[in-house]
Amino acid sequence: RSYRQEAVPRSDELRSIAQVSYDAGERGILELLDAYRSAADARLRLLELDAAAAHADIDLELATAVEIRK
Repeated sequence: RSYRQEAVPRSDELRSIAQVSYDAGERGILELLDAYRSAADARLRLLELDAAAAHADIDLELATAVEIRK
């Protein structure tokens, strides 16, 4: 499975669980902030992967003179 399909949804799920736990008084603010940071990091990594794939497509197009993406 892809990073987009697995890692990002899982980090969002963990963030939601941390929020519920914090709201219920079961976890502290540091755990909540860590969960939000982890979810943001996962989304940032996804953007970095998307950008790297786009750059690779551009490099391939330039090298082959064949359009990859439309």
